[in-house]
Amino acid sequence: MKVVTFGEIMLRLSTPGFSRFMQADRFDVHYGGGEANVAVSLANFGLQSAFVTRLPENELGQAAVNMLRGHGVDTSHILRGGERIGIYFLETGASQRPSKVIYDRAHSAVSAIDGREVDWDALFRDAGWFHWTGITPALGEPCRQALEMACAAARRAGVTISCDLNYRKKLWSPREAQQVMQPLMSYVDVCIANEEDAQKSLGLTISAGDVHKGQLNMEAYAETARTLKKRYGFKTVAITLRESRSASENGWSALLLDN
Repeated sequence: MKVVTFGEIMLRLSTPGFSRFMQADRFDVHYGGGEANVAVSLANFGLQSAFVTRLPENELGQAAVNMLRGHGVDTSHILRGGERIGIYFLETGASQRPSKVIYDRAHSAVSAIDGREVDWDALFRDAGWFHWTGITPALGEPCRQALEMACAAARRAGVTISCDLNYRKKLWSPREAQQVMQPLMSYVDVCIANEEDAQKSLGLTISAGDVHKGQLNMEAYAETARTLKKRYGFKTVAITLRESRSASENGWSALLLDN
C-alpha cells in the first residue's frame, strides 16, 4: 500500500548536545517535518510512501529532496519554486530545563503553494492512504486550498484519510484553528489527537489531568475519543498520552477507539 503525505519540510538547526542558544557557535543540520517524518518512517518500514510539498529551486531545497530520496520516499510530486525553505532552531532541554524552539518559517516556499499544480487524482490512483496534520492548513490560505483539493481527490479515489490534529499556538489561534479544522474533519477517517489538540483545534472541553505533573485521567481520555468519534463520524480515533517527568524523560502511550 502506498501512503501519501502532504506538508512542509523544514531545515532544523540544532545546538550541539545540550548547549543553549546563547552559547552556540555552530549548529547541527537536519531536515524534517511532521508529514515528511511519517513518509520517511513508513519507507524505513518497507512501505511505499510519497511526500508532497513545495521547495525552493536552490541547494537547500535540493538537500531536503535528497534526504527524502535517501530514505526511499517518492519525491516525484514535489513542486519547486519560491524563495526559501522554512527554518527552525532547536535548543534541546535537559532535566528541568525545557527545550526551546525558534521558528523562521514565514513566507516559505510551501506557504504559497498552488494546489492546481499537483495532479492529485493521478497521485491517489495507486495509493491506499493519505495523511496530513493540522500544521499544513495553519501555514496559510494557499495550503488550506491545496489540502482541501488533496482531501477531495483522496475521497474520490476511495483512499483512507488520516489527520493528526497537531495544534501549534505559534501558527494560529484556537478560534482560527476551529474555523478551518472543523469543516475539514468531514474528510477524515482516522483522527489522531491529544487533549490540547481536541480543545484548541476542535473546541472540545476536556478535563484529563495534568501531564506536567504526571497525572492522567484515562477515563477522560476514553470519553474524548468517544466524543470525537460520535461528533465527526471517524472510523478510528487514536489519543496519544504523554507523562512529562522532565525535559529528558517522558512516558508515552496511546488509546485506540476502532470500529
